[in-house]
Amino acid sequence: MTWETPEQVPVDVDGIATHADVAIHDGEPVIAFHQVDTTGTFVTIQDVYVVRRTASGWTEPVNLSQSDTPSMNPTLAAGPDGTLHLMWGERLQDATPRPDVVPDAVYYTQSTDGGQTWQPAEEVFASRSDDFFAAPRSFAFDDEGHPHIVLTSQENEETPPQIRHFVRNTSGWTGGKTPIGGQGGGFGPDIAFSETGVLSVTYLAPDTTREERDRNSVFVTHSEDNGQTWSEGVLVDRSGYSEPAQTPFIRYGTNDQLYIVWAKSLNGDLSADAIFGSCSPNGGTEWTEAKNLTPSFSIDGFLTFSSVAIDGTGAANLVFQKSGFSTTSFPAFYLRGSGETWTSTENLLDADGASQHIGLTTDETGDVHVSLRMIDRDPEGIYYSRGTVE
Repeated sequence: MTWETPEQVPVDVDGIATHADVAIHDGEPVIAFHQVDTTGTFVTIQDVYVVRRTASGWTEPVNLSQSDTPSMNPTLAAGPDGTLHLMWGERLQDATPRPDVVPDAVYYTQSTDGGQTWQPAEEVFASRSDDFFAAPRSFAFDDEGHPHIVLTSQENEETPPQIRHFVRNTSGWTGGKTPIGGQGGGFGPDIAFSETGVLSVTYLAPDTTREERDRNSVFVTHSEDNGQTWSEGVLVDRSGYSEPAQTPFIRYGTNDQLYIVWAKSLNGDLSADAIFGSCSPNGGTEWTEAKNLTPSFSIDGFLTFSSVAIDGTGAANLVFQKSGFSTTSFPAFYLRGSGETWTSTENLLDADGASQHIGLTTDETGDVHVSLRMIDRDPEGIYYSRGTVE
């Protein structure tokens, strides 16, 4: 992969602009991010903004959340018809400003003119009474261009977490009533559509078919009717109790090839220190043995797995970032794989200081695009780059 020199995205907001995600419209990048206010007693997340590049340069950032509650973690994607789709997490309960705030609701908006104007924000799901909630990470689009998402909610500690699927059609968002993953539930889901219209969801759950203890094993399930019914979950990789999986992503390549990649702890706790993956050559019927994609990767701390995108050759591209409490170095990394063959881990854009989320997407030409906050550059801020497959 050959990367262009990172381009600074001029963003003029009070505080820090971070958690940048990227989509491409008519060959130009559109970037969403959330703003962090650093002027109060606590560092707090405030609002979600969008900025886009035009022939005359970058536009001014537009506040799309405009709420009195914390808005965070935007996910941006371009649909098959060019419509831009944006969702983010919102904190509705106990929204007192504090640094560790997490979302308990999902909001959504879209733009049909490349990001010039946006529809009023819609509430997709609000977990006002649930004990646990995890926001969606990806959009998937059916053959009519409708966006699909999956998320996790748990009513209380006595009930298993449930995966819920939502789709936005002409009448708005529907779904969420048919849990995915069976009676045992599941969490951490991600979603993808095949070229033939099969909807696939990967998720984490304990494997209860053996006596040995297990947690956070990787499963996949499929739907051939846009999420009305789901197949029984298929075990892709059994983690065991001492090597739990985290943050699985699922993507379809070409010719019905299906990838699932996830972060994994090799040290027995929930701090990931490796990336694993498995590939199915036939849409999820058979799976290769899970493979450590970072076998020679040494990390002091833990890693944050950000995203996966399929390029024009059908290969999977993924980005992640090193974190830690006893280090001042936060580099970003990149991997690319086709089938069972993967490149070695390489430093992304020579970044030695990156935010925990790295935006990643591809365009119609097959090129790869990234957006990230770089703290080792002068000026510090959000940067964008385009990569071309060699």
